Amino acid sequence: MAILIEVKRISKGQLDHEAGSMVYYPIKDALRKNLPVIIDFSGIETLTSSFLNTSFRLLSKDFEYEHLRRSITIKNSTATINRMIKDCISRSYGNQDKV
Repeated sequence: MAILIEVKRISKGQLDHEAGSMVYYPIKDALRKNLPVIIDFSGIETLTSSFLNTSFRLLSKDFEYEHLRRSITIKNSTATINRMIKDCISRSYGNQDKV
């Protein structure tokens, strides 16, 4: 069973470091249990670096790239959000071509 993370609902529209943490912990818990995660970005057009640093950057420090790639599905996202997540994770792993 996949865990659904609805970013807009969890963050209440505030995409700051606190919202990043509120997204990070349930994802981290699910990944530790080897459960797949669906992250839904419905209604969100862009992200802040603060949100990315306390969510995706921390996840990339906690888990191997392949585990994240296999376990996380991004849904209802914009091209801008996809690029921002990709750039954040790429910098964390130190390899722009890997992600």
